[in-house]
Amino acid sequence: MLMLHPTDLSSVVSSRSLLSGSRILLACLSLQVLSSACSSNPTTPSASPSLGAAGEAGQTAVAADGGTRSDASIGQPADAGTGQPVTKPPAPVAKDASVAREDAAQREDAAQPQTEQLDVESMSRSLAKAVCASLLECLGEQKLRAFVDSEVCEDRFAAGFAQSDFSSLSDSIERGRVELHSGSLEQCYTDTRKQGCAIQTERLPASCQKALSGTVAEGDTCTTGADCTGGAFCKTGACPRVCSSRQDAAGSCTRDEECRSGLICIQSKCAAPAAIGEPCGGTSGAVCALGTSCLGSTTEAAGQCATNASIQVGAVGEVCTPGGTLCREGLSCAYDGDQGFNCQEAVAAGDRCHLALPTQCPTAQYCTAEDVTIEGRCAALPVEGEPCVLGSECAGGHVCLSADGESVVCRRVRDLAESCEIDAMCRSGRCAQGKCAATEVCD
Repeated sequence: MLMLHPTDLSSVVSSRSLLSGSRILLACLSLQVLSSACSSNPTTPSASPSLGAAGEAGQTAVAADGGTRSDASIGQPADAGTGQPVTKPPAPVAKDASVAREDAAQREDAAQPQTEQLDVESMSRSLAKAVCASLLECLGEQKLRAFVDSEVCEDRFAAGFAQSDFSSLSDSIERGRVELHSGSLEQCYTDTRKQGCAIQTERLPASCQKALSGTVAEGDTCTTGADCTGGAFCKTGACPRVCSSRQDAAGSCTRDEECRSGLICIQSKCAAPAAIGEPCGGTSGAVCALGTSCLGSTTEAAGQCATNASIQVGAVGEVCTPGGTLCREGLSCAYDGDQGFNCQEAVAAGDRCHLALPTQCPTAQYCTAEDVTIEGRCAALPVEGEPCVLGSECAGGHVCLSADGESVVCRRVRDLAESCEIDAMCRSGRCAQGKCAATEVCD
């Protein structure tokens, strides 16, 4: 079964450590307003939910064009005859028997799992649309933009799937570790699209398990989580990998897929996200469930999880409080001279701005102000080789990395076969012998 692994995506909840001495600014940054589904585990720029167990391609659920299927007749019983009255003399019995045997063979062949080559690009795109549809419903447009680091959501996920999880899926199908039933893909997409915020912790519908059915038993070797039967996952690391049972609460983990349904991996332990009203952030070590926000946390104290609807209430001109109530979707909580903080509209590229929650600037831009009380202008986010801004911000498709152990610069995320230095530079999450590489296939 599938799980979406928000900890494998870009962080939506972590504080943005701006390089400023303003106490007010730090209060802004300590507020975990961008929803809540991240652990402290390292992430890769692929933003790609990893396939958990059998049926993991089903993490999709999106638009009407969700997935290319093969001939609709595949997997359906063959027509056994017209059923019309015979008007001519019957053919010899031997011929009837031959036709019957042929029809029976066709029915048997049609019932078998498909072994044709998987359309990785199509499935990746359909899955990406599904994931983004669920996340948009759960988070809203502003938080989703932060979730994917200002990239186009569908493009980011599609590339991540194709170059990581699905890169070895065709091999698994050819080896018989996964049985493909493409006729179930469309229903899988539809069912998953309805998941909404539950996509963070819950496994995906039965239709997804049916679409990609794993055949590898627990304890046997695997390449990807889709290989495994039941609720098992494929433990990553050095070959050989084996299908292993998922961990209960407090069990050790490195990724969400290693935890049982309802749990995510937080600080290397499986745990349930904090519910509304429970402590989060600060000294608690807890993160809120996807679709809620951590209200009032600082580096010294925990906050409480609250629904986004209860926090995002301010209209244009109304007072807002960094660390408290914020503004409605599409508005930003920004400093406005003597009046303090109030809800303000977004501004255009290059316009004057203040540091705000969320940013007043359009996608791919940031506010150059060094303090919340100082006015700046919206400017393009940095690209390859340029210093990161606001502590860790880069243009979409880039990641902020240390250049010399001290300075941090933006590096473009590489695709397969492009040169790399570390795993974090690769969309696949794997840098091997100086080149971005797909998931290693264990023989």
